Amino acid sequence: MVRPAVAELVVAKKPLIECRFAVPFDAESLYVEIDRMDVTAFADIEEGGFVYRPMQVLPPGEHTLYIAFLTDSGREVAEEFRFATRHTKPFETFSSSNTVTGTYTRILAEDRDNVAVDQSDWEVHGNLESRNDLSEGPWSVNLRGNARYQDRELPYLEPQDSGVELINYLLEGRYQKGRFFSNLALGDVVIDETRNTVSYLSRRGGQLTAEYGSSRLSGFIVRSDQVYGLDRKSGLEPDTDDHLLGVSGGVGLFDNRLEIKTVYATGGRELEESSFGIWPPSEGIKGRVLGIRATSNFFQDRLRTTIEVDRSEYDGDTSDGTDYETDEALFVELGGQVSRFDYRAVYEYTGPEYDVPLNPGIQSDWEGFDLSSGLYFAEHTFRGSYSQYNDNVEGRSAYARTYNHELGLTYKMTMIPSLPVNLSWSRCIQDSSDEPSGVNETKSYKDVFKGDITYMSGPASVTLDAEYSQDDDRTELDYDTSAVSLGLSSTYSGESLYLYPSIRFNRDTDEVVDVDTDTYTYSLNFEADIVEGLSIDGDGSFTRTTTSDDSIDQDLLNANLRLSYGLSRPLWNIFSPELALTVSHDESIDNNADTEDRDTVLTLSLSGTLDLSF
Repeated sequence: MVRPAVAELVVAKKPLIECRFAVPFDAESLYVEIDRMDVTAFADIEEGGFVYRPMQVLPPGEHTLYIAFLTDSGREVAEEFRFATRHTKPFETFSSSNTVTGTYTRILAEDRDNVAVDQSDWEVHGNLESRNDLSEGPWSVNLRGNARYQDRELPYLEPQDSGVELINYLLEGRYQKGRFFSNLALGDVVIDETRNTVSYLSRRGGQLTAEYGSSRLSGFIVRSDQVYGLDRKSGLEPDTDDHLLGVSGGVGLFDNRLEIKTVYATGGRELEESSFGIWPPSEGIKGRVLGIRATSNFFQDRLRTTIEVDRSEYDGDTSDGTDYETDEALFVELGGQVSRFDYRAVYEYTGPEYDVPLNPGIQSDWEGFDLSSGLYFAEHTFRGSYSQYNDNVEGRSAYARTYNHELGLTYKMTMIPSLPVNLSWSRCIQDSSDEPSGVNETKSYKDVFKGDITYMSGPASVTLDAEYSQDDDRTELDYDTSAVSLGLSSTYSGESLYLYPSIRFNRDTDEVVDVDTDTYTYSLNFEADIVEGLSIDGDGSFTRTTTSDDSIDQDLLNANLRLSYGLSRPLWNIFSPELALTVSHDESIDNNADTEDRDTVLTLSLSGTLDLSF
């Protein structure tokens, strides 16, 4: 090794690596790895050795260079060297990694029966994914973001538009020293506190977190509406009418085997606000919530517990002049694993008026429990579950109370490793009580039996699966149904060929009128390499649907075939272009109405990926 020297600290983002060998070597046998990544194809072989300069920025810290080759006499030589890097003298990390992707698509020819559907003859899509990092000692700053460019012949529907748009961004600053850690996040943040307060909320705003040892304090403020693109609001405006603000604190006790967390959040959404991709109710909302959660794990996962108690004040319509409704929620979970046995037990209660702004996962007016367990052996697995939930938890006379019971059993056998078997049975019971006058009762039993067996041999596998379900309506309506599904599929995954054919039969029976609806589906997916860089792939399906009373007789055909060419090695080691031709065909035939609808489109696309780091 000539440079860097062994154990040398190099100040460079893409250090030049140069090796010279003391003996003649077989260039075809050379193998080079950096940090366990094969870079042989990018090494420039010279007389007596090779030279390699990384195309992407190496992260700071220690790196391992592994070299193997055969000498002219056939002796195998393998050596491993270590060196370290930092990006600049002032900063250990100072880098920017960017990936640009782009696609231009144009319709070359088309034959359409359905001319009422407009489609652009051409489209352009581009995306920039960027990550920028700066760090030194206990400080670090990173900025991540995605920007998009799009344009097409026809105009876009609002709020989309042609041109450049910033999709999302996140700026984070961290400080960590000893037992202290702090983080400030601005932009598109994800707030996740507890299941019944603020849970996996993705919005634009900010969050500040500080930790010392096992203690943690956090505060956040985010906009209530979903943001598309970049506007003039940062999400940090302290207005609870159209923002959500909150704080949380937690502490770990007994070596973090007991953790206690408290959350408080308040905010709402104004009447006139709308969110891209989400259709909120027309009313404005406002509310606040206080939650306490305790989790424990004292017996090495044999017994884990979670208890969460919450209280909310919620106004689901700020325009009606009424005040907040106050209610509670409770969540208790016990679980663990002892040798081959695991178990989980959950009890949930959510009051009829309990709700939290911007938490769509809350199911108000709900109470019940869920039990599950499993038993594991080397070649056999058994699992069972039972749950019971009901609404109308306060027994209001104006509403019926509906119970949902679910019982399930599953079995898996791997006695023959190449022939695994899965079997399952489930029963779902819906039953109502205390129905008010004029409300029909609910009483149904649904059983579902499933099974599949797979044979695996090398790169190929074949799976046979079956399912039968029976829905027994035990009310006066007596609306019973049943369904049968049979499927046969196989896969082959070789070095240059992938195949996935399948066939499926479904029969749905309306037992009231004794009518069967039969559906036959045949499908095929494949990918194949023709020569280096040239490949072909396709997918297609044919579906035939008929009924025993001859009211339906339809055929649907969908097929796509794509021929593409891409370079085996990126241009200048950073740019990967691809050219593709795609044929799409859709066909719909109604044999009863004697109508046909066919669409065939030939499309040319040019795409590329550019990786830049500096």
